[in-house]
Amino acid sequence: MITLAYARHLWAYTAWAHVRVFQALESVATSPSPRFGQMVGLMSHVVRAEEVWLARIRQEPSSGRPLWPEDPLPSVRERAEASQAAWTAFLDSAAPHALTETVAYTNTRGHPFTSVLSDIVVHVAHHGTHHRGQVLTLLRADGHTPPALDYIYYTRRSA
Repeated sequence: MITLAYARHLWAYTAWAHVRVFQALESVATSPSPRFGQMVGLMSHVVRAEEVWLARIRQEPSSGRPLWPEDPLPSVRERAEASQAAWTAFLDSAAPHALTETVAYTNTRGHPFTSVLSDIVVHVAHHGTHHRGQVLTLLRADGHTPPALDYIYYTRRSA
């Protein structure tokens, strides 16, 4: 079980890493490679998943939202910023015991599940890390130097 303070810290790291990826994508957008659309698609997927999970937590409708949309980079970054702000506000307003609560939801295939909120927060953070790593691999394959996103770099920066 994680603490609320750690959840907030983990989310701050996620926001920091997102910004660095978007900066890297924007720097190569003027001469995009054939894989550029795939990179943007991965980040769009990350943001959509953040939106869906937050809707589930809030017990709002989340079905019917495409998880693999083809959105342009400016739109994806805009949505990412809104998602980060919404997650930050959610975690900042959460009660100390909130992370121990169970969330009932339906997955994208219509199957009902329950998960502990702390597990959802960690899942969403790790899901983003996984796909940001894929974006960095594609950037490197296209001859670009990807930004360092290691968690330790973030902790050194914020210390």
